[in-house]
Amino acid sequence: MRWQALLLAVVGLALGCHATPEPERPTASTGADVMTVLRGLDERSQLLQRLHGYGIVELRWTDADGDHFEQGDMEFWIDGPDRLAMRISKLGEPYFWIGTDGRMAWVFDLSGRPRRLAVDSMDRVRRAQSAGETSVLDTTRMLRAGLGMVPPPPASEVTSLRRGEDGTWWLETRLDTDDERRLRLHVASETWQPLRVELVNANGTRGRVVSSRARRLKRIEIPGRSSLGSPIVSGVMDIRDLPESGNSARFSFEGLSTDMADQPMDRVFDLEILKQALRPEIEEPLVGPGTPNSTSDGR
Repeated sequence: MRWQALLLAVVGLALGCHATPEPERPTASTGADVMTVLRGLDERSQLLQRLHGYGIVELRWTDADGDHFEQGDMEFWIDGPDRLAMRISKLGEPYFWIGTDGRMAWVFDLSGRPRRLAVDSMDRVRRAQSAGETSVLDTTRMLRAGLGMVPPPPASEVTSLRRGEDGTWWLETRLDTDDERRLRLHVASETWQPLRVELVNANGTRGRVVSSRARRLKRIEIPGRSSLGSPIVSGVMDIRDLPESGNSARFSFEGLSTDMADQPMDRVFDLEILKQALRPEIEEPLVGPGTPNSTSDGR
């Protein structure tokens, strides 16, 4: 279904045909280096526990109807490790709405009629993720990791750390929820800006990739903090599947801020409020097989 293809494109996230080789042969690092890198990543992530952003998103995906391309305005809110909301709109009208409040996960497809809502519990999403299906959990993890918002794991979860000739770091860690998968980070030294993030299986042949080496950089606005001391991110982030599936997403950020004072945080993560505002006509499971259930007469 169309929302499934969209979700796959967004995940990153959310993400090829083979793992991109490292551009150089990094050298192995010491235990002291591990602690330095983990401390730098932790200090950055502590500044970015909440984030509001907006810009442009380009989505490409392939399904039974062929190849597709969509472009729209995006706005997103990230609140801690579990809550994410993203609205994609055209000409000011919502087109898609993707979100999770940590308990439930949902995708509204408002691009045609009938308007659809795909929703499931996070427990079911986690089970689907364990079975290898694309999930909103991956969307949250990849987007947050690409922005440098994810706290680093304990040193005991680090499987390798190497430093390139250009001074950047290549870090690989186990996931706390899945020892069969690996999170690989390529980060700049000093700023700890993510340049590339991979969420892959143990041999690196399947997963999702975020790359953010664009020359255009953005500083994240943090109230009370000088812009010169604010974290840097790439102005453009590309997310794609590994191996290549025809699904990809490109995020072009126009604004990023941790200031949530004027943001509708009580509404963007409330599924019942979103249902009332977006009025879906069909409701169906987000993961796994299921028969759609009509939620209105479709008029």
